[in-house]
Amino acid sequence: DFGTANSCIAFASYNEKANGIVDADPLHRPEVIPFHGRDIIPTALHLGDGERQPPTFGRMAEERGAVDPTRLYTGFKLQLGHPDKGKDAYLMAKYFLRYLRKRAEQYVPLGVESQTERVETVVGHPVQWSADQREATMRAAQDAGFPNVRLEEESLAALYCHVFDERSGFQLKPGSYVLTIDM
Repeated sequence: DFGTANSCIAFASYNEKANGIVDADPLHRPEVIPFHGRDIIPTALHLGDGERQPPTFGRMAEERGAVDPTRLYTGFKLQLGHPDKGKDAYLMAKYFLRYLRKRAEQYVPLGVESQTERVETVVGHPVQWSADQREATMRAAQDAGFPNVRLEEESLAALYCHVFDERSGFQLKPGSYVLTIDM
């Protein structure tokens, strides 16, 4: 979930059946990748001063931004695909996603080519986004180094999360209806 205020990464492993169909029962249930002991990371970056202070991300970026707010960037996701601020937003999104990728590769073989394994990257986006915003999001994730990127509407991603999360106690029964509200 590449969020406006917070982001989160989870991973799972699945078997592939015949004809490219993925078995719905995971080998390894979805697990969140922690950032400094938390399941989420603020979608924030502080560019530093270009000399002594390196860029920081997440909570550390917010803390540094309290002292030096001119180099703190948040909310840039909302500007993706826009004609005037889209280019800068794309660069910030790519930079932030590259940081997330570095953390994710500690858990998932993102840079390893394999005949038996395939890594899919699914990035959530708001349902109402334009084609330009979706394209910029996908390109930022690809350029950040995530493999096999595809997008998913956030409301469907939230539904998938609850269906497959053992901690939620959510038990889908045949013939059930599920209403998902993503705010």
